[in-house]
Amino acid sequence: MLMKKYFLLLLLPLIFVFACQEESSSITDEEEVENISGSMVNLLANMSSNDGSIDNILDSASCLEIALPITVIVNGIEINVTTHNDLQIVEAIIDDSVGDIDTIELVFPITLILADFTTIDINNEQELLSYSMSCDEDNVQDQDIECLDFVYPITFSIFNINATTVDTVNIVNDEQLYEFITSISDATVVSLNYPLQVILWDDSILTINSQNELEIALEVAQDACDEDDDTDFDDDDNINIDQDQFVFRLTDCLWEIETLVLDNINYTSDLVDSYLDFNENFTVSVVTDGSNQTGTWSIEPEGESFRVTIDSIGVPGFENDWLLHTIEEDDGYLLDLRNTIDILRIQENCNIEDTDAGITYTSEEVVEALETCEWVLDLDQNGDYFFYDFTFNTNETILVANLLTGQNTSGNWNLSQDPTGAFMISLSNLSAELSALNQVWTIQDFASDFITLENEQGNILTMSQTCPNDLDLTEVLLDSNWRITYFDLNGENQTALFTSFIFDFDAADQVIAIEDGVDGFLGSWQALNNDLGLSLDFGPIYPLFNLNSDYWIVLDLQSTKVELVYQNGQDLFVAVFQSN
Repeated sequence: MLMKKYFLLLLLPLIFVFACQEESSSITDEEEVENISGSMVNLLANMSSNDGSIDNILDSASCLEIALPITVIVNGIEINVTTHNDLQIVEAIIDDSVGDIDTIELVFPITLILADFTTIDINNEQELLSYSMSCDEDNVQDQDIECLDFVYPITFSIFNINATTVDTVNIVNDEQLYEFITSISDATVVSLNYPLQVILWDDSILTINSQNELEIALEVAQDACDEDDDTDFDDDDNINIDQDQFVFRLTDCLWEIETLVLDNINYTSDLVDSYLDFNENFTVSVVTDGSNQTGTWSIEPEGESFRVTIDSIGVPGFENDWLLHTIEEDDGYLLDLRNTIDILRIQENCNIEDTDAGITYTSEEVVEALETCEWVLDLDQNGDYFFYDFTFNTNETILVANLLTGQNTSGNWNLSQDPTGAFMISLSNLSAELSALNQVWTIQDFASDFITLENEQGNILTMSQTCPNDLDLTEVLLDSNWRITYFDLNGENQTALFTSFIFDFDAADQVIAIEDGVDGFLGSWQALNNDLGLSLDFGPIYPLFNLNSDYWIVLDLQSTKVELVYQNGQDLFVAVFQSN
């Protein structure tokens, strides 16, 4: 973000920061205080002044705010507005029908909150109009700063020249800040305590470490965003999509239910982990609490928007004629649907398994992944197949390389789908030592480099992709010192045996294991077979003798990690070295 880069260029050291104190304490060097005065006072006052644009749909005035709760009558419908979120209901009623004449009536008396947080009682429309006329016209540049807010609480240290003491004042909201900053006298020196945090217009949080940084932030924020100082209350509606595109988006992924409000009652908490599934055949399902209710849906254009009708679904509240109110784009689409005062907000989520249409990845994606590089398989986490490399060929054959013996065997594979759409990988004709894999495996979780499968008996098979690279094992080991971050013997995690050791490999085929930075134990090492293997020998030294092997198989070689496996009779060793 431009502003964050700007801060990095202009960071200055903090001159002095008072520690927060509950009681007064004496100050001996007044010049160390980073005093707030002049332009900084004005910036803080403009930032903390009351923003009246939030309810422009009611009063058409950006310098006034109506105190809540109030009652309004919108197109003949009485609405109790108790929070600013209820203003969405007012907007929804106005948006519910296109081309009609909309009316909003306020039930007087009401109370206005001015920019300086003073309040005025208003008894009729004429009195309100006289105050609203004092506000600037739409989107005229004004003094208030709405694009930055403090993360409260913040604290000020007050140095009184006459008393030669410092007090701490805690501020918890904009009103307190405005009252405090506009009441500072010339006989008082005030310093804002750092670090503190501010929330920017894009909801990011920035840490401020000095008055200089804060002043820059406030100056940048003056014109950094659309402060929405206008009476165009529906200018946040973003429905720039045609019907075919909208239908495609609805049916392409599942939709998590973010909000459901019916007759001013919020049902969202009852719908955690629930979602809607719109299908191309115009059926729709509501999946909630493990149940699946199916109905129908249809779509019709209405003005510049669309009306989505859900019918015969059997779940109260969803059967409605929903008008598309807004489309927000963030992490996928967020649709805001309305029916008069009812609100349905749904979030696009393409990572949820679609039990009606199979899953969110395609057969082409699975095949492409399988046929890329080699794979290491693990059945029920027993490590029996760590020293085999599986290559899935385009003709549905499998080449299996035994890294311990150097022998190759073959088998067959096939990808299919069951009636529910789930993908299945069938393995067959594998050699005797791999016979446990000759089964039909259903994909439970898929990524291009890691696949989890399960058979009918509940056994879990994981597949990890290993792709060759241009790294040289010798160069990698010589480039850094190393720790063992994982060590396993026959399924038993014994990493704790090696946590105190750092390993230093040198070019003379020697390796030193340094324990606790003091004791060093000398061993030997060598890269083997074009970096496919590694020999290690520390002699009888405990616990280092567990690393002795003429041929550790290199399962994975990265610049900062080396994964090894070694089998000795019935014993299977797994070791992971991580650069220190």
